[in-house]
Amino acid sequence: MESFDEVGLSTNEILAEVREASRIVKITAIGDERLPAGPTVLESDAIIILEGRADVLNLLHCGIKNTVAVEGTKVPEIVAELSRKKNTTVFVDGDRGGDLILKELLQVADVDFVAFSPRGRSVEDMTRKEIIKSLRNKVPADVVRAQVAKNEPLSDLVFEITAPEDEAEPAAQSEPVIPEAVEEKPEPKEPISSVEGHAEYMKGTGRARVLNSDAVILGDYTIKGLEDILPRLDDDAAGIIVDSAVGQKFVDTAYKKGIKYIAAREFTGIVHRPAGIRLIPL
Repeated sequence: MESFDEVGLSTNEILAEVREASRIVKITAIGDERLPAGPTVLESDAIIILEGRADVLNLLHCGIKNTVAVEGTKVPEIVAELSRKKNTTVFVDGDRGGDLILKELLQVADVDFVAFSPRGRSVEDMTRKEIIKSLRNKVPADVVRAQVAKNEPLSDLVFEITAPEDEAEPAAQSEPVIPEAVEEKPEPKEPISSVEGHAEYMKGTGRARVLNSDAVILGDYTIKGLEDILPRLDDDAAGIIVDSAVGQKFVDTAYKKGIKYIAAREFTGIVHRPAGIRLIPL
C-alpha cells in the first residue's frame, strides 16, 4: 500500500483537502447559471451578494449561509429577482474589480446596503472577525449611489479595519450561529430623516457621515476619509456626525467650510469654539 509520503501529500495537505471537502458539501447552486450559494439563501429574509465562489466558501466557513455569488460583472436574473424580495447587502472587494461589479448591481438589483473588504484584502481571505466587522460597518446603498453620481471614488467608503489581528476569536461551535449583523430582520428602506436619527445610527460604527441642511446624507466615510475630504466639502454640507473624538483643528476646518454643527463621540483639546457652530456630544 502506498503511504501518504509516496503519493506526495503531506499530513497538512491531506487535512486541508478534508476540510475543503467538508465545506464544499455545504455549498449549493441556484438558478439556470448554477450560481454558488449558501444553503439558506432562498429561504432567508436577508441575503448577501458576493463576487465569487471562494467568497461564498469563506463565509460558509464563518457560519454565514445566506449568500450568493454573481460570478462576473453581468448580474444573473435570479440575483436581481432575490434582491427585490429580500433585504440585500452587497459585499465586495474594495478594489476596481469590486467597484465594477457593485456599479452593475446598483443598476439592475434592489440593493439596500453595501459592505467592502478592507484595503489590500479580499473577501475570500478575510477572517471571521474582519468579515463581521465589515458587515456591521455596511453603508446604505443610497450613499454609494450618490458617490457614483458625483463621480467620486468608492474607495472613500472602504472600511479600514484597525483591530489587532491577535484579538481572541469566538470559540468554535459545531454548528456556527449566523451573526446578528447578517441574519437581521429587514430594515426600513426609507432614509433616516432627522439629525438625531442619523446620530443614533452612526453610534458604534467608527465612521463619519455628512448631512445637508435637510438631514439628507451627502456621504459616509471612514474617519481618515473624512479628514481628507473635509477641506473639499461644498456649500451643501451643513452638519457632520463623527463616531470618534474630534479636536480643535477639525472644528476649525469645519467652521471654515460653513458647517453648522458637529456631533461627535468626544471633543478633545477644544480651547476655542468658533461662533455659529454647534458641538453636540453623541
